[in-house]
Parts: sequence; C-alpha cells; structure tokens
Amino acid sequence: RPRAPSSFRRQHQAMLPTATPADPEPLLRLLLPGQPARVREALAWLARPGHHLLGRQDPRYPPLLRQAPQPPQALFVDGDPDLLWLPAVAVVGSRAARAAGAGGCDNARRFSATLCRAGVAITSGLAAGIDASAHQAALATPAGITLAVLGTGPDLAYPRRHADLRERIAAQGAVVSEHPPGTAART
Repeated sequence: RPRAPSSFRRQHQAMLPTATPADPEPLLRLLLPGQPARVREALAWLARPGHHLLGRQDPRYPPLLRQAPQPPQALFVDGDPDLLWLPAVAVVGSRAARAAGAGGCDNARRFSATLCRAGVAITSGLAAGIDASAHQAALATPAGITLAVLGTGPDLAYPRRHADLRERIAAQGAVVSEHPPGTAART
C-alpha cells in the first residue's frame, strides 16, 4: 500500500487525472499481436490489485512522456499510477559503484534522501549499484516516493536479487514498464 501522499500530492489532488479503466484486452491484443497466451497472462496480471495498464490515450498517462518522439503505446504499472505525475529526479549511475566514497552509493543515498525530504520522487532503473541505493534511500525516507522504470516486464526484477526491492517499491511507490508482464531481460 502506498505511503501517505506527499504535500505536493495533497495540494494538487484535484489536478490529478482520474479514469475508469477501459477494457484492456483490445490494447493488449495490439501490443501482443498473434500471442493470445501472453494476452491472457497480461489480463491475469492486471486482475490483481495495484496492477494497471495506461494506454497513451489514458488521462493518467504522463503528459511529458506522451510528447516524446516515440512514446510507448502503453505503460504497465505495479503500484500507484498517480505517482507518475509527481515531480521526480532520475538518479542513475554505475552498476559497479563503490559502496562508500566520492561518487559512490553513499552519495546516491544522500542525494535521494535530500530530494525526498523536499517532496521530489526518485526515479531509477532498479539496477545494481547507484540505482538500488537511490531506491533504498527513498524507501527509508519518511514520505519518500520512488519509481522504478524497468527494461523487463513489471513483474520481473533485474537483477533477480532485487526481487524484494521491486516488491517494496511496488508497495510504496510504482514499478513501471512499457513491456508486458513476463518479459525477461535481454542479455
């Protein structure tokens, strides 16, 4: 369950879009042509609480992403899709960052915690190193919010050892992917 809304969210609740989810099957068939089994798997994933599919025409789809040259047709969200509207900073870096020292994971944690205390959400990719440190700091900060943008399906953590971190982010923030559930990392 997501944490209490940030002061930004409380102040701007009226401007956040609302939508009654449409039948996702036509969009899934467009995203997964000729793959009825994958469509059924995605529908089963979407039937679970906290799972969402935001098509580009959905009012909850992030407006700045919609303006990108080639925005994704849809976003799969595990968590609170309203959090995609909050001000956010991407904190990314080396997967092999040092745990401590200049430029290391300590800096990512300090920056992320400071930004969270200022009401800014932390966005990163769940990778090892800087990404994981940024997410962990946001989760540890009271009222901190973090968003994980994945290159896999929203149900899969990469690296696998971050499965628990992915679950915590989904419960307190949002895990976002343009890839359907079950999409593995390309190695």
